[in-house]
Amino acid sequence: GIKFYLLTESNGTVLNMQIYTGVCDDLDGKGHAANVVLRLMTNYCDKGHSLYMDNYYNSVTLARQLLDKNTYCTGTLRAGRKETPHDVSKAKPKTGEFVHRYGGNVCVGKWKDKREVLYITTEHENNLEEVTSKSGNRKMKPTPIAQYNKYMSGIDLQDQMLSYYPSHRKTIRWYKKVGFHIIDLLLYNSFMLYNQ
Repeated sequence: GIKFYLLTESNGTVLNMQIYTGVCDDLDGKGHAANVVLRLMTNYCDKGHSLYMDNYYNSVTLARQLLDKNTYCTGTLRAGRKETPHDVSKAKPKTGEFVHRYGGNVCVGKWKDKREVLYITTEHENNLEEVTSKSGNRKMKPTPIAQYNKYMSGIDLQDQMLSYYPSHRKTIRWYKKVGFHIIDLLLYNSFMLYNQ
């Protein structure tokens, strides 16, 4: 199938895009997620940017590669990734507690709220901070988790807005769907820039 890999700002504005069509290239196979991130970040590394990613992309190896390029990253992490500290991934913190380990400038932690969340950061201190939910409930969360939740909502907003009025139909050819989706992304970018 076709996949769109997007690099966006925190409001969902698309900065860079990579389309995977199923043809063998470096976006396929083992370690392809790191290749996707590094390719999308080509023009944005070495500028001190902060990158927030979900567990599909994140790894300790990628965090170190980005840090070498003066780019910080924060996000969730899959337990089975290479170089993930086993004492952290296997830990069983109690509700509201967290454990973490530093390896150089990379911090891997696990926090438990309703469920356990494994996370990684090269930017934030691993302190607890108070966060207020939309319903007004206050809760203590590790800073990396709070920042991740704050900055990852843009892509969800973009997906939501694009789903309201899709410009393509199910019956059209795949290449037309790709074209229409690119037009949708351009319109979304224009809308966000107009509203700034």
